[in-house]
Amino acid sequence: MKVALIPNLSKKDAQFHTEMIIRTLCQYGAEVLLHRPMEPYFGSLPVTVYEDFFQMIDDCNVILAIGGDGTIIHAAKHGALADKPILGINLGRMGFVAGLEKDELNFLENLVQGDYKIDERMMLEVTYPENGELVTKHVVNEAVLSRGALSKIVDFTLLSGNNVIGEYRADGLILATPTGSTAYSLSAGGPVIDPAMDCILLTPVCPHSLFSRTVVFSGDRELTVEGCSQYDSDVFVTLDGEDGIQIFEGEQLHFRRSKYLFGSSKAKNREVGVAMKSARHKKILDIIRSDAVETQEELLSRLREAGFSVTQATVSRDIKDLRILNTLGEDGRYRYFCPYGGGMDFSQKFNSLFFANFNSLIDRGHFGIRFNSRQLKYFYLVFF
Repeated sequence: MKVALIPNLSKKDAQFHTEMIIRTLCQYGAEVLLHRPMEPYFGSLPVTVYEDFFQMIDDCNVILAIGGDGTIIHAAKHGALADKPILGINLGRMGFVAGLEKDELNFLENLVQGDYKIDERMMLEVTYPENGELVTKHVVNEAVLSRGALSKIVDFTLLSGNNVIGEYRADGLILATPTGSTAYSLSAGGPVIDPAMDCILLTPVCPHSLFSRTVVFSGDRELTVEGCSQYDSDVFVTLDGEDGIQIFEGEQLHFRRSKYLFGSSKAKNREVGVAMKSARHKKILDIIRSDAVETQEELLSRLREAGFSVTQATVSRDIKDLRILNTLGEDGRYRYFCPYGGGMDFSQKFNSLFFANFNSLIDRGHFGIRFNSRQLKYFYLVFF
């Protein structure tokens, strides 16, 4: 098994975690491939260094991206074009497109042994004019059309074939994949879409309208957008937050489902690790609710007494995941306290965000009805 590593060393402790990943992969018998610019950081480890980045991608069996969602998305494009699966290890905040967290390196054994599944996700093909020629690129998350440096509104016309199906006055338009529904589109008020779906989201950014909402189109639909500004403001298209291209008045951009898919790898029995983590979290909550625990060392000792094989680093991460606070009690002693009743397991990120987004719609009265907490839970269990 040849594993190509693409680490983002700007992330906190990224070099340390990358070294741990390299050692873990080598321990399980994998050959680790690195691009030459990474050699000064990891050259002393048993790695194979490539001068040509694209040759490294062609020669590997799987790509391992180490960083946040942006790093994984950037690597996913290379993987899609070379038909290589990608596994992301999250060093960022949310890690929606990551397959593993940094404390789940034991599951790399499954990767090396080929015991993993691949979730194929759609990409978006964007065609736009540049220097008199049509250029085609492929995006994982979204393409964003927006105004330039001046704070001026832009008029957008949306077409399907030769038919005008929408006109928008807004700061911008976001055309996103289901994977990208948890990124900029979500921040602009768009819905969360299951990444396994085949569709295109169009979300206006700060529309000058009371009724402009996200529209979800079939993945078979081909869309065209034309933007113009009445105030001589520049219009740009940005692809996955990387490429920024100026679009001039009268020029059109074309969007459709890409012929490429990016394959996201996941260890088949990762659910076992998730279950163990959930059981450990439950035990931590039981301990701090029943007794006054003042320090991590005391909590570590209690967990080991309960039969959990854990380290200080694991306990520290669990405290962060569960959002546990160290507060001053009535007896004058500090103790751990969880005001939220528990944290959010990594496997529940999508559902939690979907539910929160649904609740926000209800709070704004978009359904014309109000639910109490019990009705909301019932509605969620039945429909989601």
